Amino acid sequence: MPLGHVSLSTGKLQFDRMRQFYIDILAPLGYGIFKEESGCYVGFAPKYGSPDFWLHADGSMEKPFDPAVDMVDERQGKTHVAFAAHSPKVVQRWHEAALKAGGVDNGKPGERPQYVKGYYGAFVIDPLGNNVEVMHWSPWWLKLMVAGPSAMCLLGGWFLGAAVFPYFSPKS
Repeated sequence: MPLGHVSLSTGKLQFDRMRQFYIDILAPLGYGIFKEESGCYVGFAPKYGSPDFWLHADGSMEKPFDPAVDMVDERQGKTHVAFAAHSPKVVQRWHEAALKAGGVDNGKPGERPQYVKGYYGAFVIDPLGNNVEVMHWSPWWLKLMVAGPSAMCLLGGWFLGAAVFPYFSPKS
């Protein structure tokens, strides 16, 4: 089963800042606000998709992120969240929007062969120190799974047409 959703705790003091940050950085991925209660929670969903990313104000992470100090901070609560993109171009647009929104660069857009061949990603640190990634990965076997059923239908149709339909052709 695929993952249903992820929810990050922002603390009450940082909720509005985090809400605006994620509105700005999720827009290039086609996300919008699905549902929210002011100052309490906000859920984001891709267009024509179900809400899979939420922020909520409960929790204890109230300290603003300071890259000079917090990049080496070992506190609990730092999270890595990765969103999928349809292409490397979308990854690049997202990274630009995330930096403009105040994210701290944690990995410029590019190939990540150390993960797996064909993996393209970018990373930013959000205002509370979470590592946010957008990635594009299109392995050959996934392309085959997507194209495979269509190709099999075409081949199957050709086979049936060549093997079966000659018996049903009108007699002259």
